[in-house]
Amino acid sequence: MSRFLHSPSARLALLAPFVALWLLLVPSAGWAALTAQLDRPAGVEGESFTLSIESDNPPSGAQPDLSPLRKDFLVLGLDSSSESTFLNGHYSERVRWAVHLQPRGSGTLVVPSIAVGNERTAELQVQVGPSTSSAGQPAAAAKGPEHVFLEVEAGEPGAPVYVQQQVPYTLRLFYDNTLQEGALAPPSPGEAVVEQLGQEKHYTTRRDGKDYAVIERRYSITPQKSGRLRIPAATFNGTALVAHPHTGADPRDDLLARMLRNSPLLNNRDFMDSLRGTTGVDWVPEPLTLTSPEVAIDVQPRPAQARGDWLPAQQITLHDSWADSPPRLKAGEPATRTITIEAKGVSASQIPPLAITAPANARVYPEAPDNQSRSDGKAVYGTSRQGVTYIPSSAGAFEVPPVEVRWWNTRTQAAERTVLPGWKFKV
Repeated sequence: MSRFLHSPSARLALLAPFVALWLLLVPSAGWAALTAQLDRPAGVEGESFTLSIESDNPPSGAQPDLSPLRKDFLVLGLDSSSESTFLNGHYSERVRWAVHLQPRGSGTLVVPSIAVGNERTAELQVQVGPSTSSAGQPAAAAKGPEHVFLEVEAGEPGAPVYVQQQVPYTLRLFYDNTLQEGALAPPSPGEAVVEQLGQEKHYTTRRDGKDYAVIERRYSITPQKSGRLRIPAATFNGTALVAHPHTGADPRDDLLARMLRNSPLLNNRDFMDSLRGTTGVDWVPEPLTLTSPEVAIDVQPRPAQARGDWLPAQQITLHDSWADSPPRLKAGEPATRTITIEAKGVSASQIPPLAITAPANARVYPEAPDNQSRSDGKAVYGTSRQGVTYIPSSAGAFEVPPVEVRWWNTRTQAAERTVLPGWKFKV
């Protein structure tokens, strides 16, 4: 559960850009020196986007040329940050710019190439749908007070869900400048693991002709058993300003009235209201509690045609370190290879250890897997690296059997196998 504050004095700042702090992986040497990415690939008309631009060692004082953006986007603001490192006598600097954009229209819009110094970013595309009315909102939406409401999306329409498959869950809080503070909590379903994907996003949008600020969080919910999974309500507890008509009490009871005690304006209600900034209305802070609708999902058991270990994933890739640098084997001397499994849509803890078959004329010593998980804000990626040491017992022909991983493709709903080819050596 996290908290945030929103001051009523910031009413005119509702459409101002929100500063986002992006946690990015340290780039490898093969990455380009200038990169660009959008915080999400699609939205609706009226919503703002953030274009993140990063540069390694840019020229001193260099800034992105944002003029090409103004054809199809409103540039709402630009934030920048930098970090410097000094390692082994080498100085390097990485600069990040966050460009806050609002599309001028709908359809497939192109974010043009942006120049920073002598380098340019690649073009990007964003899908912008027409402005959403109340009839077009997701089915699982809590339309609470018009000033603050919750919206949730769970799963993918029409797609079956299997046990231990990750279910996407998106939670959005819409609010205007009447909101004072609050805490937003995700659901806590039983028999399921909930994990937040990346950092929460902040942007603005327009619904039913009204402007809102939005906090969006994405989660993965992984059911641990088959059957009916009930995802309980997400909750929001906070304080919001609520409009109340004047009660007709003696206006001299408030501080403003006491200041004007001897003035004939004291009995002029219109004048008193104009000084209060309202027209017959008092804005009073009151507690606010919102809950989203519950969501129920039918979780299918493991399919009969799934063989081997159960691994429901969107994609599986294998990499063999010997493919980069094949060894020269000698009898009695160890040779180690590292096999890496990269799985999209499952955490590293779900990846089973490899089944390594030993050649007839060798001893094999598999190591314990090194498992790590990460998220790109949209999906979980599990990585398992396993070292295997081979010691040939004699000279001559040496054959290393193929290595395969059997898994269930949650996109095609089919059993698949990914294979590393075998090796033939002369020891």
